[in-house]
Amino acid sequence: MSRVLLLGGSGFVGSAFARELAARNIDFSSISRAQVDYTKFDVVHSLLKKVRPELVINCSGVTGVPNVDWCETHRKETIAGNIVAAAAISDACYGLGVLLGHVSSGCIYDGPRPNDAPWMEGDPPNFDFDAGRCSYYSGTKAMAESKICQNPLAYIWRLRLPFCEEADAKNLITKLIGYQVIYDSPPNSLSHLGECVGACVETWENGAKRGIYNVVNPGTLTNREIVEMIETILKPARKFERWIKEPEFYRDFVSAPRSNCVLSCKKLLDAGVNLRPVRQAMTETIANYRP
Repeated sequence: MSRVLLLGGSGFVGSAFARELAARNIDFSSISRAQVDYTKFDVVHSLLKKVRPELVINCSGVTGVPNVDWCETHRKETIAGNIVAAAAISDACYGLGVLLGHVSSGCIYDGPRPNDAPWMEGDPPNFDFDAGRCSYYSGTKAMAESKICQNPLAYIWRLRLPFCEEADAKNLITKLIGYQVIYDSPPNSLSHLGECVGACVETWENGAKRGIYNVVNPGTLTNREIVEMIETILKPARKFERWIKEPEFYRDFVSAPRSNCVLSCKKLLDAGVNLRPVRQAMTETIANYRP
């Protein structure tokens, strides 16, 4: 018996959860998709009965390689990983009375909220299939949320544009360093991976009310501001000289629409979970970045 069952623990976000649970001396088991078919309710249900966890953390979603454009041409796999598996896991947890922590994405919103306020947890997505404009990845993540939010035993943790100290293809800092052409983005919410994974675990450990949480560091940054930090702190040999605006970005470089949005993390802070301001977190992370 383990207190926590971690699904998708070998991925970028899942590995961060594994490190966090180990650092907190929380007994956990990690099961990969290669070991268990998460899309089959009976299989997941049997696994939960065997392990008998207090909490299941689902990090098993599909994001695509090298990016979400992959999901546009691999829709069957994206649906299976982001919707079917999420629903099976949620239903199995609910049926056995097990708490669920589901890792979702803030990329189900795009653009400013009315009155330019940050998007709140209760706002319906505007970057999903119903809205008529979204990436296939975002559409499937929004559909999974609509299913899981009906489970009263579930936490839904929305991370966004994760960054961290370790070089990784899914780390925003690594991406920006490697891009030859950089999208001149509007302000966005971001999540320091280790810190925000810790915040997710704290909502469970502290007995916070279940439901949706925007797990992002307070404040916003643009790609240009992050690159300025990279140039100042890391002093890379290359120069970041080629910037593109949105029309060229969508015409020449990506096939799926991208989300740009600002999320409120007030609910998380009100739950007693404190996070560094995003500018401080990014500055300190770049200073400790290990290429």
